[in-house]
Amino acid sequence: MNRLLARAAARLRRALALALPLGLALPPAAALPAPAARDFEHRPEVRAFVAEMRDRHGFPEADLRRAFREARFQPSVIRAIMPPRDPGIRSWQAYRARFVEPGRVVMGQRFRRENAAALAGAAARYGVPEEVIVAIIGVETIFGRHTGGYRTFDALATLAFGYPPRAELFRRELEELLLLAREEGRDPRGYKGSYAGALGLPQFLPSSRRRHAVDFDADGRARGYALVERRENRPYVPGIGVLPDWRRRGIGEQLMRLVLGAHRDVWLHAREGNLSARRLYARLGLRETMRVPLFYSDGETAIVIEAGSRIDPYSSRAGGLAKVGGRAPVIISYSPMNTG
Repeated sequence: MNRLLARAAARLRRALALALPLGLALPPAAALPAPAARDFEHRPEVRAFVAEMRDRHGFPEADLRRAFREARFQPSVIRAIMPPRDPGIRSWQAYRARFVEPGRVVMGQRFRRENAAALAGAAARYGVPEEVIVAIIGVETIFGRHTGGYRTFDALATLAFGYPPRAELFRRELEELLLLAREEGRDPRGYKGSYAGALGLPQFLPSSRRRHAVDFDADGRARGYALVERRENRPYVPGIGVLPDWRRRGIGEQLMRLVLGAHRDVWLHAREGNLSARRLYARLGLRETMRVPLFYSDGETAIVIEAGSRIDPYSSRAGGLAKVGGRAPVIISYSPMNTG
């Protein structure tokens, strides 16, 4: 037995001697911190990050230090994030057969049937075909079967402080995760997702979830939304909504101020009989330019409202996304635009 073990060890040493010069699937030393450096809490760059979150966002330093004390470095995250030596390995040509195959088509059809009401509502509200929504979810998570098993805080901390090539990106995402958890009233260590920190059915990074996620089942996580798309070569607002329990608290005005801060030449329609909305738009400096009879399906007239010369995007933006009950409303742009 000892001879067999000795021969096996000798073969392993020879294999490693061949692998090391060739760099076969071994990550660079800089990508994997030494064991002593895996203690997040006491690393200088982590301490600087904690101080920044305290000063910029008001997070209690003790809570952040405890979170980093309990975080675990994940070597498998580093291995997964590193680009392959052969770029073709992760190409569409290599992946297509996995995504477009009979089994996944059957699962997609079932997912569409089981979620018919939500999909129809989303398609009607945002103009994205149901099959496109289903296809994206199928590609990202096989219709929710594989949303990731990594603790998101650990994964993002590993990448933010253990993977220099993309450290800046993942430090921003770690910041976004902390903000997301505070807005949703959750422990930031309670999220699970992919090795890169992506969350949920669509695999949104925390920054995308904060900016674009919609509380479509109205369970109270989000407080409101504002939709923006390009129509007639200008930013158009097809709708602003606030959950019933959170109305009459100024959230709609806050959302509209955010829209005006991002899109100075915005325009929209309002129901002629919606006097409160028309007064709000006038107060924000928008002007009514024309009436469109029979615009709505019930026959009501619409008023075309456009941003006028009095709009100052900087003062509009100053309204910010104020906290309401410890959480913030959500603004959604489903047709992102380059506004220059």
